[in-house]
Amino acid sequence: MPNFALTIAVGALTGLVTSGTVFAAKQFIAKVILPWYENLIYQDVKFEGRWYGYATISGENVERVWEISRQGHNFEATVTSTSGPDKGQVFHVKGSFKNLILTGTYTHADPGNTARGTYAFKLIGDGRKFQGGIAYYSTSEEKIQYGPYSLMRPEEVHGTTIPQKPITTPERA
Repeated sequence: MPNFALTIAVGALTGLVTSGTVFAAKQFIAKVILPWYENLIYQDVKFEGRWYGYATISGENVERVWEISRQGHNFEATVTSTSGPDKGQVFHVKGSFKNLILTGTYTHADPGNTARGTYAFKLIGDGRKFQGGIAYYSTSEEKIQYGPYSLMRPEEVHGTTIPQKPITTPERA
């Protein structure tokens, strides 16, 4: 009888160790290997960094600063409103970017705030501007609204775009 109890205990312990090992391997693959591989094969535009947003929301002009980070085709952004009725408020955006189309959903940084909505943009102007719109719930009118929205890189906003120099090859020099 003691052998039977020992066999059961060893079997249970082995099962727990195997389950823990499989769980740890799955987490490692999902959080380390897959993101590394997605970045390795990513061949789309590198759009991460700071962008300046301009929109018309509930008839008001709004300006926002976007800080975007990217992992493969997925992105996250922290959006801070710098002017308009929501000046100083912060939003979190998550979404994806494929074939020059950026789509995402946003929520307010304050979990008690009900601000939610979606964005859809197309990258234009040789990767210097996103043009699209925002769909959001207007609490003042109690309905879903749409507003035009554009994002521009800082050099476009501040007029510091550096003109491209012609490429010279040894034959042309």
